[in-house]
Amino acid sequence: MDNSYLYSDLKIIDDDLVRDEYGQPVFIYDRDVVDQDIRHSIRESGLLEDLIGERSPFQRKMILSKLRILIESDPRVIPGTSEMTSIDIENFMITADTDFGPIRMGAVL
Repeated sequence: MDNSYLYSDLKIIDDDLVRDEYGQPVFIYDRDVVDQDIRHSIRESGLLEDLIGERSPFQRKMILSKLRILIESDPRVIPGTSEMTSIDIENFMITADTDFGPIRMGAVL
């Protein structure tokens, strides 16, 4: 492991540890760690599930605002840089600037 990184973590996809071709855990660093941590915090918050079946534009906007607050509560995210873009009723694009560069992730209900 290179000591020039501030953050390191094990890579997790679909609740499973990612392993390399030799069966060893895959490590991620800095921006990828922030991305993964934000994905996990969104999932654990249950806010995306609150959007399922929600038809009220006001309520949807409130939930999306809560998601932005959640994202920007991570100290590695630069305040005021997160955006939630609705692609359609079930798909969102989430972007934010971090101390390590931009992150971009899709969210599907």
